[in-house]
Amino acid sequence: MGRVYWYRAGWNERATVSRAIGPAVGLAAVSTSLYEGPLPALSGSVDCSFVLSGLVGGASCRVSWAARAA
Repeated sequence: MGRVYWYRAGWNERATVSRAIGPAVGLAAVSTSLYEGPLPALSGSVDCSFVLSGLVGGASCRVSWAARAA
């Protein structure tokens, strides 16, 4: 109790959504022999999933916490 992620029954909605958005973007940006998401077509079939998932997840977390502070 009183920790950063403890808000409603143990879930912080903002953090949970941010942590779900990052991997979702990562899956959309992956390019492997088994699966290719829709985003590599925009980057010439370059697998940029690791970078995009981190950037988008971090940005969404930052935006959600900034909105909370305002």
